[in-house]
Parts: sequence; C-alpha cells; structure tokens
Amino acid sequence: MYRTDEGPVIVAGGGPGAHGSRDRVDTAHHGDRLGSEYVDMLESTKFEDDEVPARCACGSRTLSRAELKRAVQTHTHALAVP
Repeated sequence: MYRTDEGPVIVAGGGPGAHGSRDRVDTAHHGDRLGSEYVDMLESTKFEDDEVPARCACGSRTLSRAELKRAVQTHTHALAVP
C-alpha cells in the first residue's frame, strides 16, 4: 500500500512466496512466474470488484478492498489471508 496524491494505491505480487519487496529469484512452491505485480487504487469504482489479488506461500488468494480500507484507517499493519 502506498500513499499518493490521488489516494492509497494497492501493490500486490512479485512472486509465489510472501517475500514482498525482498522477493528472491527462485521457483519455490508452485513455480509461479516471478515479477508480475497487480497495481490499483484502493478506492474502487463501479468497474472494479471488491476483491484484489494477494499471494502467500500456499498460492494465490484475494483480499477485500473494504477490509484493506479499514486496515488503513485503523493503522492495522497485518491482515489474515483467507
């Protein structure tokens, strides 16, 4: 999550594991393609879904934009990935 002049921006991805910006060049776990990122505004319009991609070591998951927005407002730094 990044703060911009237009509002909070979501950045998800990078690799199959939960390494974040420290993603290693490897093909751990499921061997997903490295280097792909999902970037979008936290605020959705009528054209976006509530769910945004999230990744963990067990594979691809999703998070709710509404939950992320609440986390930003309450300064919560970690969310459980369902």
